[in-house]
Amino acid sequence: MEWTQRLEVERRAGESYALHLRRSHSQDDFPQELKAESKEVRGEVHYRVVFKGYLERERKQIEKMKHIDHIRIPDDFTYANVKGLRSESAQKLIEIMPRTLGQANRISGVNPADISILMVHLEARRANKKKA
Repeated sequence: MEWTQRLEVERRAGESYALHLRRSHSQDDFPQELKAESKEVRGEVHYRVVFKGYLERERKQIEKMKHIDHIRIPDDFTYANVKGLRSESAQKLIEIMPRTLGQANRISGVNPADISILMVHLEARRANKKKA
C-alpha cells in the first residue's frame, strides 16, 4: 500500500510519521493528504502502520510453519517420551495420532511451543537413524 510506505519515509518533527503513529496511535496526526482519504483507507493505513511489527512477525511465523504439513510423524512415535511436551498435548496427540506436524498443529490444545519441541525430537530421531 502506497500510504504505509510513504508514512515510513515522510518525516514530521524529526521522526517518521509511522514512528509517531506507533507511539500515539492517533489518526489525528496523519498528514493532511491522508486525512482527505476515506475513513476506510485511513483505518487500513492506521492498522498497517501501527501493527506493522506484529503483522510482519505473524507473516514470518506463517511462512516458517508452511513446511510442517510435509513433516511426517512415524507411526511408532512415543509422545510420552518427549521431554518438554505438555502432558495435555501429549494426551491429545496420543488420542488423535496425527500423521504430520501440520495435523498436530491444528489440534486444539496443542500450542506452537509443543510443535517446536516435536519438530526438534523428530529431527533428532531422523539424524540418529541416518548415523546408524
